[in-house]
Amino acid sequence: MMKCKRFAAAFLCATCAAVMPGSGYPARSLDRGGSSPGAGRNVTGVYVSVFKSVKSGFNAAQLEKLSAFRILFVPGFLSNSLQYSPKAEKGPLGLIPTFFDEQLNWLRAQGLDAAIVPIESEAGIAHNAGLIQAAVKKSRKPVIMICHSKGGLDTLEGLLTSAAMRGKVKGAVFIQSPFYGSPIADLILKSDVSAIPAKVALQALGGSLKSLDDLAVKGRKDYQSRNADAILAVTSAIPVISFGSYKNKEKNRIDTVLKLFRDLMADAGIKNDGLVPVSSAMLPGSNKISVGGVDHAATVLAVAVPEFDRTRFIQTMLVMLLSMGLTERAPVQSAI
Repeated sequence: MMKCKRFAAAFLCATCAAVMPGSGYPARSLDRGGSSPGAGRNVTGVYVSVFKSVKSGFNAAQLEKLSAFRILFVPGFLSNSLQYSPKAEKGPLGLIPTFFDEQLNWLRAQGLDAAIVPIESEAGIAHNAGLIQAAVKKSRKPVIMICHSKGGLDTLEGLLTSAAMRGKVKGAVFIQSPFYGSPIADLILKSDVSAIPAKVALQALGGSLKSLDDLAVKGRKDYQSRNADAILAVTSAIPVISFGSYKNKEKNRIDTVLKLFRDLMADAGIKNDGLVPVSSAMLPGSNKISVGGVDHAATVLAVAVPEFDRTRFIQTMLVMLLSMGLTERAPVQSAI
C-alpha cells in the first residue's frame, strides 16, 4: 500500500513537471498574486539578528516559559504521502526524512512538549481544520502552532471557525504558507493535460483535487478578502509570525527539484521559494519576515542543498514569539 502511495505521489510530481516551459503552457499566464496588506511589522532585521546570535539550546528562563505550552507542528501538501505516517510518529518511511523531524527531536531533547498533528495533507482545508481543532482540544496545555505551507492554510481555517481553538492557541508561526495562493497550483488546474492526472493521483493518495483548488490564486484572494476582519482579529490577539523566503535564479546550478518551479516564477517576475511567492506568504496583521537563499523544502526537511540550519531556525521563531509577549494567559479576541 505504501509503495502505491509513493508511486502516486511521484506521479503527481511528474504531473507538475508536465506544465513547465516547453509543455505548451506559457509562463506569462502565471497570476502574480498581488500584495498582501496588513498592520503587522516587518521584523526581518530582528530575525536576522536573533538567528545569528542565539546559542544552541534555550536558556533556563526560556525553557520555563516554553514548557507551559504544547508545540504542535502542521506539515504541508503531500507530507504524509511522501514520508509522514499520520498513525505513528516513527521517523522516516524509506530514504526521505520526515517533515519537521529535526525540529521535533531537538525540542523534545530539551524536555519540551512537541508533536505533529496527524492531518491528511492531500485533503482540503476544511477537512484538515477539523483534525487540527481536535488536536488542540486534546492538549492539556495552551498551544503554539508551527505550520508549513498548506498546513498554514489548514490551521488558519481552524482558527477562524473555532472559538475554542482561538482560546487555546497563544502563538503561531506560519512558514511559507500560500495565503494568497500558489501560481503552480493554477498551472496544474488550468490545463486538462495536468488536472486530470493530478486528480487521479490525489485520489490514489486518499485526497482530492479540492486540496489543489484550495491553493489556487483567485480562490485564496477571495478567501482572504472574505475573512479579512476575522484574520486581523486573530493576528491582533496573539503573537503571529509569517515567514516567507526566496531564491534568485541561478544559471547552470541545480540544487533541489524546486529549482524548476522557482525559475518559472522568477521568469514571470515573481520572487518565490519554489512553490510560494514571498508576497503570498504574508498574513495580514502578522509580524513578517522575508529572507533570501532559502527554498520551500529547506525549512522542514533535511536537504543537503541549499544549506539551512533548521533547529536554529525553530529556536529563533520561538525566541521571537517570547519577545512578542507569548504567554499562556494571553487573552484571545473573538475572530467572528
